Amino acid sequence: MKKVSEHLSYAETACHCNHGCLFGLAPGGAHPSMVALFETVRAALSLERGHDCPIEIISWCRCKEHNAEVGGAPHSYHLKGMAVDTLPPDGMTTDEWYDWLDRFVGKAGGVISYIDKNIVHFDCRGTDYRKDGHRGR
Repeated sequence: MKKVSEHLSYAETACHCNHGCLFGLAPGGAHPSMVALFETVRAALSLERGHDCPIEIISWCRCKEHNAEVGGAPHSYHLKGMAVDTLPPDGMTTDEWYDWLDRFVGKAGGVISYIDKNIVHFDCRGTDYRKDGHRGR
C-alpha cells in the first residue's frame, strides 16, 4: 500500500466520491502542512496516552462534486487537501476529542465538531477558527 506518510495511506486521504476522480490518490492531494499536522497530532496523543493511538479518518480530500454532495462549504479546506474529518480516538468522546484538538492545534488551524455526527474536523488554515456544534459555541 502506497503511503503519504508513516501512518497515512493514499487510500485514507483520497476523495470518497463515485465520480472516478483521483484526488488524494497520488502526491499533490493531501497538503504537506496537513500531513505534518496530522502526524504531529497522532504522535502527541500517543505520547500523552502512553500507547499508539490511531486516528480514524472519515474524509480528507474532496473533489468539488463530492464536497457539494456531503454538504461541504463552497470553499472548504477539504478541496485543497488541508482538512480532515475524524472520529474520536478510542476512549474519548466527541467533546473530549474537540477539546484536545482545540488545545493542541491552537492558532495553526480550525477545529469544528458537528452536532449531527460523531465527527471532529481539524485543518491547517493558518488561523484560529473554532465551531463546537455539540455545545453551541
